[in-house]
Amino acid sequence: MGLRYRPAEDVPRLGGDWFKARPLPDGRVLLAIGDAMGHGLTAVGLMAQMRYGLAGLAYTKADAAQLATWLNDLMYHNNEGVTATGTAIIGHFDPADRTLTWTSAGHPSPVLVRQGKATLLDHSPGVMLGAFESMSYELTTTVLESGDVLVLYTDGIVERRGLDVQAGLDALVGAAGDCHTDDPEESIACVLARLDGDISDDVCVIALRVL
Repeated sequence: MGLRYRPAEDVPRLGGDWFKARPLPDGRVLLAIGDAMGHGLTAVGLMAQMRYGLAGLAYTKADAAQLATWLNDLMYHNNEGVTATGTAIIGHFDPADRTLTWTSAGHPSPVLVRQGKATLLDHSPGVMLGAFESMSYELTTTVLESGDVLVLYTDGIVERRGLDVQAGLDALVGAAGDCHTDDPEESIACVLARLDGDISDDVCVIALRVL
């Protein structure tokens, strides 16, 4: 697995990008990545709520959809009177059967690289966290294969000044396919180098290679 966080160059531009990747006692691996809306210290505070809130909830053995529901409740009720929203992908990878069970709370879809070809995973995009009370989220199961590389990222890597998000997604998918190697850290470094001239925001990237 490869991980990379690259902050913005100045405090006012700092975003709320975060990730969480850790093995759980039941054998699954928690994979999560998200972005608290806004910039500056307020976004950093919201990021901490999301990241550390999920870290505690993860040990309940609940599925990713339930974790997203609880995290939404935390964001909504812990910040009454202020706008406190964020996006996230939350998932569990089970090495025993190579399945990823995951949910999206308004976050861009992960990229799957299989035999050098990169595609976006299909999913049902849920509502961003903290926007509404008592939300539920849909669970998606993706069967992975040995040699697959799964790439999770925050929107700073796909947003481009003057271009729509789809153009950024297309650029990321192309770079992920071209940069495919057996070393996730090398793949991340290659993707960031390919896209570096267009990145101005915080960026988080996780790359998981399936054995």
